[in-house]
Amino acid sequence: MLSHLRHPNLVLFLGAVIDDGPLWIVSEFMEGGSLEDFFKAKKRQRKGKPFRPLASDVLRWLTDFARALCFLHNACPCIIHRDLKPGNLLLSAEGHMKIGDFGLSKIVKGKMQQDRYEMTGRTGTLRYMAPEVMEEESYSEKVDIYSLAFNVWFMCTGERPLELYMRQVTSAFKVDEMTKHLREGLRPDVSRIQPAIAALLVRCWAQDPDERPSAQELCDLLPSLKDEIRLSAKCASKAPMPAGDKSCSLQ
Repeated sequence: MLSHLRHPNLVLFLGAVIDDGPLWIVSEFMEGGSLEDFFKAKKRQRKGKPFRPLASDVLRWLTDFARALCFLHNACPCIIHRDLKPGNLLLSAEGHMKIGDFGLSKIVKGKMQQDRYEMTGRTGTLRYMAPEVMEEESYSEKVDIYSLAFNVWFMCTGERPLELYMRQVTSAFKVDEMTKHLREGLRPDVSRIQPAIAALLVRCWAQDPDERPSAQELCDLLPSLKDEIRLSAKCASKAPMPAGDKSCSLQ
């Protein structure tokens, strides 16, 4: 799959070693490391306090993310990544983001009714996985849009989504239990996130996959989202800053 993919926001496949000895995949070097490691390093520098980046950084990553998914989902046949998480989102030296690790990706060759694909198996990382994947039912590329929303929440807050919930259930974890709670509306709190981005996340992790925007729709929405956030930031800059508040992040 990787050998046929070329896009500025996908980690570039350069070759493979398949002769004697270990098997190797050779790809471009991403100087910035993974998004997960980037945030961990920032948290250490802040002595354990979560790092919350500027809106401009989040919007740049979100744009890169949406463009990559648009390319994958519009490929013929469609490609669903299925394991989107901060550890698989890699940063260049300039701070741009690319999607890597296609080990769980799926090339979709056949469609079912209502644009759902016949793919089963609890694939991916539970924290970022859409409930329809957990239920092992047919699903579409919209599972990647759901995962995008959880990753963007992580970008905005510097915290892993549903962390408290995951700690409570880890000792005797049951996928069915988590699926039930997600179906009942369990989602990360967006009250601390910039309103325009929060509204987009709510759409992207909607319970009904048909209510989630496509990757193409996301790309089309982002210019107006950027303008809205710039206007909000401009208005906020004219307001007096509360005493002790020196934050310039999305929070």
